[in-house]
Amino acid sequence: MSKFTLASNEDLYKYLVWLGDRFKAKGKPDTASEILMTTNFAIGSQTEFLGEARKLLISLSGELDAVLTKAEQIDLEQVVNQINMAFGKIGGG
Repeated sequence: MSKFTLASNEDLYKYLVWLGDRFKAKGKPDTASEILMTTNFAIGSQTEFLGEARKLLISLSGELDAVLTKAEQIDLEQVVNQINMAFGKIGGG
């Protein structure tokens, strides 16, 4: 199992765009729109973007089996863990 690593907020932004596209392709356009709206926070503060992304990713847990493979679900968990670590470094939530 490989570790999914984000090197920057830009990587998180790209991951969210990919995730939104994935949900749309799997017939979940409302969730896809919610995911893509979260990317708008990328232009604001780092803390706000990380917080909104974390909140969103955690809220998706009930829909993951229908959209993501098990490996992709593990990647998503790793993204949330990396966001949590980033919060620790910047003193956020």
